Amino acid sequence: MLRDKFTLVITVHEDLSFIDDLLDYYKDAPFNVIVADSSKELGDYAKSIPSNTKIVHEPRKFWYKKLNDIFNIVQTPYVLDMADDDKIQINAIEECVEFLENNSEFAAASGRWDNAYWPDVTISTDVMVRIRDTMRQWKRQCPNHSVYRTKVLRDCYGWVADLPGGFPIRWWDKFLTFCLLFYGNYKELDIDYGKSGPSKRMDKIKESIPEVDKLSYNLNWAEVFKDPDDNFSYPVSLIQTLGVDLEEAKEFVNSTFEDFL
Repeated sequence: MLRDKFTLVITVHEDLSFIDDLLDYYKDAPFNVIVADSSKELGDYAKSIPSNTKIVHEPRKFWYKKLNDIFNIVQTPYVLDMADDDKIQINAIEECVEFLENNSEFAAASGRWDNAYWPDVTISTDVMVRIRDTMRQWKRQCPNHSVYRTKVLRDCYGWVADLPGGFPIRWWDKFLTFCLLFYGNYKELDIDYGKSGPSKRMDKIKESIPEVDKLSYNLNWAEVFKDPDDNFSYPVSLIQTLGVDLEEAKEFVNSTFEDFL
């Protein structure tokens, strides 16, 4: 049963104008739904939720910290984190889970987001080759709303959530992409997948960034990576597990993120 394999996580913060319609759309979906709500107060939507839905309310908790909490309670091997103003087709989720079940060398899968194809990705068993080549091809794109193996997001968010000085948010997409490609290949299936919400809401999202992260939001890459032992020790340590020495690992991480500018 899909319910034993997959969990959909919907993130909510203050703006509740989309959540009712979204929960109605997924009310009969064959999987569990978790609403990760960091709003100061729970909205009226919480008074009547579908039977397959659970709300985790952590007021004012920043998104990567609340999602770290969520991924630690997810019990299924596959998970998808989705914004509340996006909508991903149920049948597309089912196809992505089936693909990952049958292809262990892949860490995440999705379909055509907004009916658009992404650039080709490098499929390789060589971890450093697929990270370097794919990040160079993708540039500013990141497969945020893909179906992931839960371990990937749990490890990625877990490291960031534990950073005492916050994380340079501008570089989150690149960081997540690096982690994804370390754990496995990425596949875009030839299927319609979902549609993104209005981009103007990003202004509201930026307003919720903690001061410690706002300070580094506009930092360029040279400033972010000047002390990789703080900001990027995790991706460096991942490369070291491949038998690469510390300085070579730092140089590799530095060069791949520069390619993704």
